Amino acid sequence: MAGSIRKAEVGLADEFLADAKSLSGAPPEFGPKQARKKGNFWEAVWPIANSLGIVETGQLRIRVSPASDKPFTISLIFRGNCLGRLDFVADTICHWNPTFASSFGLPPSVCGSHFHSWSHNRDYVLLDQEWELPCRVPLPPRIHRFDQAFPWLADEVNLILTPDQRAFGPPRELV
Repeated sequence: MAGSIRKAEVGLADEFLADAKSLSGAPPEFGPKQARKKGNFWEAVWPIANSLGIVETGQLRIRVSPASDKPFTISLIFRGNCLGRLDFVADTICHWNPTFASSFGLPPSVCGSHFHSWSHNRDYVLLDQEWELPCRVPLPPRIHRFDQAFPWLADEVNLILTPDQRAFGPPRELV
């Protein structure tokens, strides 16, 4: 039974990703948050509307940690599950990819900023008990700042941004 539920969840995730989406409402404000393991950070959540303009459970979750070696993360969330995550980290921080990453031609480890894509992790999510995206791909070398990463991520997840939304970013004092 659990397998059929997961298969249905993955099917809905596939449909959500395939659909052209847009951000709904005004740009969100960043507010302080605290997590036990991650320390203090600032977060903004921006609802996503489907191609019919209906806001359901999709959202972009942007976390900024100014004093961290992981200055920001942008996650695409649908029905409480992550479908993609961009981690902006120092070039000196390296993470191992799972062994199945080699089937996509990805390196065994990734140093620096990276993206956890749905396409590289979908089959893993289907088979695993927990919804995780362990496989990562390095970001293109031209991406060095939030204002470059945000529109790149939008293109990757079929999220259509207006010109004003493309300029969205955390307050200057946070980055």
